Amino acid sequence: MADGAVGATRRKRQGTSNGKTTLREVAEHAGVSPAAVSRAFTPGSPISDALRARVIEAAEGLGYRPNRMAAGLAGGRSGLVGIVADGFADPGLLDLLDHATRAMKGHGLIPILLNSEGQESFEDIQRIVHDYGIEALLLLSPGLSRRFVQGVQKSGIRYAHAFEAHSADPAAAQAGVRDILAARLAAATFAERGYVAPAMIAGPEGTRHFREPANGFTTTLDRLGLPNRVVHAESWSPDAGARAMAGLLAQGACDAVFCASDTLAIGALGAVRAAGRAVPEDIGLIGYDDLAASAWPEIDLSTIAFPRAEIARYCVDFLARLRDDPSLKPEAFVAEPLLVERSTLRSARV
Repeated sequence: MADGAVGATRRKRQGTSNGKTTLREVAEHAGVSPAAVSRAFTPGSPISDALRARVIEAAEGLGYRPNRMAAGLAGGRSGLVGIVADGFADPGLLDLLDHATRAMKGHGLIPILLNSEGQESFEDIQRIVHDYGIEALLLLSPGLSRRFVQGVQKSGIRYAHAFEAHSADPAAAQAGVRDILAARLAAATFAERGYVAPAMIAGPEGTRHFREPANGFTTTLDRLGLPNRVVHAESWSPDAGARAMAGLLAQGACDAVFCASDTLAIGALGAVRAAGRAVPEDIGLIGYDDLAASAWPEIDLSTIAFPRAEIARYCVDFLARLRDDPSLKPEAFVAEPLLVERSTLRSARV
């Protein structure tokens, strides 16, 4: 028989029409049932060590690679974790996403991104969870509606929620920063640096968002005997921050501004400079996020940071532990806000 014919025969015996060896062919080669091959590649399935070794030897000889997702679905452990966010345009969210996916890799978990932008109901996401055998969800977006989160809770799927850390007895694992403490820190810092008319640029009015610590800002300034004002930006963009800042400057209403995100603060900084006002002498600025761009020399924004890596790692680690122990009680991790001082604040008075 010619070499070409031999090769064709081998390919026909070992592969399907696309050249890939099938589970059934491995079963025939090992002299077992297809179900036994499936069990051999499914962790925890009932199969003897000798039979498993025989199947694996046959599979390796034929170049068979099991479908990990199919095996995981059969065993109820796909390793898939759905990362839910209300859009992925926020730079701070992307940074948190990077930390979360790195942590998942360390646990052998596979992330699937689920964009819930504009969705009030959990039903659409729930169908994807069911169809793909997703084991758990990591809620990364602070903008998820209460109805959406309640839908996740009622579904019974395991989940952890980043940016939520407001309950000592949470329904699910939570990790985040107490935003009211960040706002108090900003207000107290302005007072310490000699600013007498602080204001705050908050996010869009009427939206549920973790960066809405206006109450902590105003009550702290009230306690210190300083006037204060809160205005809402139209969106979380730098342009919206610039417009809100221009409005404050036009009214002559402030000498320091705390922005509910670094993106708003970067826009506000541009508006202050465009108006010919000096930073930090005339106007002091504090952001909230500590984005990488905030440290750029042309920006050099003072901001309040929180440990994204720790928040992401906590949530992922908890989901990994919950995978092995479903009875594990949910916990809350609360990170402390930290002032990162750069050039948009006056120096501390001695």
